[in-house]
Amino acid sequence: MGRNKTIEDDELVRVARAVFRETGHTAATREVARAAGISQAVLYQRFGSKEDLFLRAMTPELPDVEALLGPYPTRGAKADLRRIAERLVELFASMMPTLLHVMAHPGLGAARMKKWHATLPFVPILHGLAERFRRMHADGLIAASNAEAAAQTVMAAVHSVAMLETMMHGAHADHRAAKIDALIDIVWSGLAPRRA
Repeated sequence: MGRNKTIEDDELVRVARAVFRETGHTAATREVARAAGISQAVLYQRFGSKEDLFLRAMTPELPDVEALLGPYPTRGAKADLRRIAERLVELFASMMPTLLHVMAHPGLGAARMKKWHATLPFVPILHGLAERFRRMHADGLIAASNAEAAAQTVMAAVHSVAMLETMMHGAHADHRAAKIDALIDIVWSGLAPRRA
């Protein structure tokens, strides 16, 4: 009969994330094992390699896309878009320090990075946002008939706001609302319904 786990995988991943976020990819597995109160052998039994543990620990949880987008139907398309952008910037800003540690890892290689990137929440969010834009277009709330392009534009713009905040160590976080307002004004000029 096998021994009971002293720490569940989810908790071990949380501990590893904290160690890797503090030290980066150079953190030793013995540091992770010590912080988790287990042996290095247990780490390797559960995750196979340090890189596998690192990528698992540094993969953000998938958010509830419906909650992220908010309720539908909307009371006002532009105001709804602004609230969505606020939530997306908040989410991306919370993920950015972790993602940057992975992107800075010199030994992962392009194929492994591509595989890891596919596990990130960007694709489900993009699909959910595109579906929201399709519904808004069908209901006459926006003009954009290419929902995927509109979703990519919004995602890229809010991702840039989060990235700049992170790279500038939060120096402009107090101006986030104004940046989002300006961003939405520009995007809205292409999404606003055309009146006859």
